[in-house]
Amino acid sequence: MGKAASDNVELELLKQEIENIFKFKVLLLGAGESGKSTVVKQLKVIHKKPVTEQELKLTAISLHQNLEDCWKALFHAVKSFKEHDLSPKAQELEQRLQEWDQNERLSSDMGLLIQEVWDNDNAIQKAYSRRSEFWLLDSLA
Repeated sequence: MGKAASDNVELELLKQEIENIFKFKVLLLGAGESGKSTVVKQLKVIHKKPVTEQELKLTAISLHQNLEDCWKALFHAVKSFKEHDLSPKAQELEQRLQEWDQNERLSSDMGLLIQEVWDNDNAIQKAYSRRSEFWLLDSLA
């Protein structure tokens, strides 16, 4: 190995050592929905780290699963409160959510059905008005 090659190897090792000095690991602890993921996302933005395609897919699936979980909680609350009956559209939505594959994104027609039920179903709105009595993500509305 010549002097130039040896110098290049040493330079590369020095660069790696410098990079390792400035690497940080962060451990975030906290209760569910306390903002841990938001902190990580903000760190990435601050340090101009690009979002990968895989992260986008995982985020989309997570958002869709959160939406499904909230709607199932709403349907359960409507039945528990026994004050109002679900409309036929809400019943259709409940059935479709039961059949939905959680590894898939929600379709646009499912999104339209969700919006229609949210806007027009009295039982859902009454249950939502009592959201302090059962688990529901703050961001559902």
